[in-house]
Amino acid sequence: MSSNSQPTTIYQQDVPRRHAPITATGVLGWMRANLFRTWFDSILTVVATLFLISAIIGFIEWTVGAANWYSVLRNLSNLMVGSLQASPEALVRVNLMTLLLAFGIGVSLRAWSRVGLRGWLWTAGVSALFVVIPALTSTLPLPPSMVTSGSIAVVSGSVSETPISTFTFIGRAGETIRLAVADEAGQDDQNLASISAFGDRAADALINAARAQVAAQTRLAEIERLLSDESLAAGQRALLTSERDNLTEDVEVISERYALNSADVAVRVLAADGETVLVEGLLSPGGEALTYTLPEDGWYILDHAVQAEEANTLLQLQGVYPVLERSVTRTRLDADGNPMVSRTGQTQTESFIQHVRLTDDFTTEAAVPRIDGEDVTRYLFVNNQYRGIRDLTDYLVLHFGPFFERTGRAVLPSVGLVALGYLLMQLLDRVLPPVPPAPKLSRRVAFWLWFAMPFVVYFIIAGTDARNWGGLFLTFLLTAVGIVLSFPIGVLLALGRRADDLPVVKYFCILVIEFVRGVPLITVLFLASLALPLVNPALSEVPGAVRAMVAITIFSAAYLAENVRGGLQSIPPGQVEAAKALGMNPVQVTLRITLPQALRAVIPALVGQCISLFKDTSLVAIVGLADLTRIADIIVAQAEYIGLRRETYLFVAALYFIFSFAMAYVSRKIELSGSGAARQVQL
Repeated sequence: MSSNSQPTTIYQQDVPRRHAPITATGVLGWMRANLFRTWFDSILTVVATLFLISAIIGFIEWTVGAANWYSVLRNLSNLMVGSLQASPEALVRVNLMTLLLAFGIGVSLRAWSRVGLRGWLWTAGVSALFVVIPALTSTLPLPPSMVTSGSIAVVSGSVSETPISTFTFIGRAGETIRLAVADEAGQDDQNLASISAFGDRAADALINAARAQVAAQTRLAEIERLLSDESLAAGQRALLTSERDNLTEDVEVISERYALNSADVAVRVLAADGETVLVEGLLSPGGEALTYTLPEDGWYILDHAVQAEEANTLLQLQGVYPVLERSVTRTRLDADGNPMVSRTGQTQTESFIQHVRLTDDFTTEAAVPRIDGEDVTRYLFVNNQYRGIRDLTDYLVLHFGPFFERTGRAVLPSVGLVALGYLLMQLLDRVLPPVPPAPKLSRRVAFWLWFAMPFVVYFIIAGTDARNWGGLFLTFLLTAVGIVLSFPIGVLLALGRRADDLPVVKYFCILVIEFVRGVPLITVLFLASLALPLVNPALSEVPGAVRAMVAITIFSAAYLAENVRGGLQSIPPGQVEAAKALGMNPVQVTLRITLPQALRAVIPALVGQCISLFKDTSLVAIVGLADLTRIADIIVAQAEYIGLRRETYLFVAALYFIFSFAMAYVSRKIELSGSGAARQVQL
């Protein structure tokens, strides 16, 4: 009321809303609060961003342009299963086990989590890449191959390579090969140095020599620019003058030295018998190319000869690619297709040579063609190297597309089984709803499925030879067996160490835990691999993989016991006293009160131990087991993959990271539904 007793009108209006500044919310707000809060944070963010961008760009350029991934592409099966790839029956068993595990994962996803529409769309999109990418890259043209024809040995540094006039290659029926003179390469050294293609040894030497000359000419131009500066000190001028004189003596034009592409080349394509001429012609610089469609699968011989005494000509070939040689061992079969068994009951095997074309999976088991009783040289090139800086198209067709095509053979069926398990359980949950308090059907099925899974897996892999286990398959077996068996043993050791009423049991558990934790894993592996057979010679018959499983299980159980003991100590004593006051015996108190809470509390530590165990299995390579790391060592030791250590180990590191990250992701999900939820309720 006002002073004159007149009523005051109050308007009930909402206070106008004021929106927060755009720089205080959303992405900009987060960046301002976390990345640009102070001037020091801003400088650090800019420097770190520039460094990351530079590192990422450099890595992509190396991956696409320079890295050679053939050591991975041609050995994917070896990296996955090791020597088991030689046994078709063993491969069937491994594939069956993989599909069964994928189905179990799908059932578990339905039982304990949910996959929404967004998740299915992401899964479908990623799976489609394994179909779309190979289909698109298969339409791209393959890069050419370079072959040197001539009589002049090519010298590059301390290397001298004489051109090979006759070599053999493999091809499919209906493929067209194209032979021509590489005209652009012979124009000058700059063009020769910029070649991007496959090349034989002589062509490789030509390219290297041209690159050296281009670098020398660039350095000469730089020296001349420096010498033109009148303020240059006398000592510096003398050094630069000496360097210029030395470079001037060595500078030459490679294309002129070898009379490159100055003469015609007579070429012939012969059948595998070395006598039947399929096509022949004369290739001239700047002239027409010679094309021919191969009539059948198998070997062919290319013979070429330059039509001059002192000249070299660089040929550009399409459809002719390097061939790799590999030794394969497989079970010997009789006329009816059944495995042959020796008198001692051992399955007989046979070894033979396969030849594989580098650019695809085309394989032949036919013998290499012979001329005058001698094997014809296969088309080889230095260390399986693609010469020059590879462009994006060549990377897609040679590496990217084939990788997705090969990995899709395993990924697509596995994803399909995961989806089948999930959708099947979803349907059964709707058709057969549970009657409370019974859990839903999918949870009951998942429980019994994973309870029976170890026995089913053992039944599947029991038919394989443990001595041939290798690759990622062996790594997974060592990890899975170590986790499954060490968990109950570790829990028992932890409980035994806390059994104050049973001193013998307590001190025995303490002795085991401290002794095993006091030595490195490699020592335990050496004891299981080398020392154990000395105790009992009969134990030498036990496969090394099984002995490694026992060693890893004991080692992991000791560490896991300490994790569980830490969780048990975190339980307030009042809970134990209250349980005893209610009449529970010690077993009931442990199983119903303390142990469940302890395991929830140490979920991060337990999963961390599992991840550590997964990575520590790589140590079995030292005791002679062909795990993933050991297979990588074997691959890079082969002559055709020398120098490809970075690419091979980068792929192995990526595999370890992917599966370790997956385990960490599952750990976070378990924490949200277990330990994390319990703590939130207490708050």
